[in-house]
Amino acid sequence: MRILLRGLGVWALLLLCIAAWSKSKLDDFEHDVNGPDKPTTSDSQHDDHNDDHHHDKDKDDGDDALSSCLSGCCSAVGSEAGQSCLRATGELCGHAIAPLWEMSYLRVANPGPGAIPYTARRTGEPLLPLLRFDAAYRPIDQDMSAVDVRAEGGYGPLALHLSESHYSEIHPVDSLDVVEGLLCLRFSLQADAEVDAGAGFLTLVGNEEQGHFALGLPVLIHPHRAPWGLEFRPLVSDRLTDLDLAAFAHARYFSLKAGYRTMLGPHTSLSGPYVGMTAEY
Repeated sequence: MRILLRGLGVWALLLLCIAAWSKSKLDDFEHDVNGPDKPTTSDSQHDDHNDDHHHDKDKDDGDDALSSCLSGCCSAVGSEAGQSCLRATGELCGHAIAPLWEMSYLRVANPGPGAIPYTARRTGEPLLPLLRFDAAYRPIDQDMSAVDVRAEGGYGPLALHLSESHYSEIHPVDSLDVVEGLLCLRFSLQADAEVDAGAGFLTLVGNEEQGHFALGLPVLIHPHRAPWGLEFRPLVSDRLTDLDLAAFAHARYFSLKAGYRTMLGPHTSLSGPYVGMTAEY
């Protein structure tokens, strides 16, 4: 009996050592996205000592280059050609964006007939929702899966998007949360499509918490009163690209969806198909 207990103890100790030595894929991904570890104090002191005699020269060169760049930009903007270019760009953006912005407002507010024809939005339709909630399950591999949730609230051309992806790893046991937030302008292409342009943040919460600035450009195609739709939701930060493509089967207020989502770091990725549901008001 003692021999059996000793054998079990040895096996348990061996399994614990293997678990401790095992490298978590989520740790690899987090380290890849957040960047390499900061140098130690001794490394920093050594680098500072080696770079002291270059610092003043580099600083002067950088200041000169920055001054030259700013001077050139100011001169270009101040010139007649520069001002004409700025005015033309502003007018082009105004003519292109203003009608789409106004269309988003008209479809939701429905003030009645006016100069711009529009199709009023019904509550429960997928485009320009007042409130929307998404949930999906995404298997990554045999040891890892993710649960994605997303919420959206807005009115007409303005909306706030918040989402969280919770990754769970079995061997070794680990977890990681990716939280995203975007403040978006919603541009309605009549009653069939919508393009959102947003800026916000992307934060990884794992062994440590680190945030990144992010830009998003969701494209939603849902033909008016059709029982199907497509959505593509790209989001880009300095070290992470999040790509989400999904197909939808619609009923009013509720949709089923299936898609594929990948989060790409500089050298690693977390990717997989998913199924989920959407509720919209």
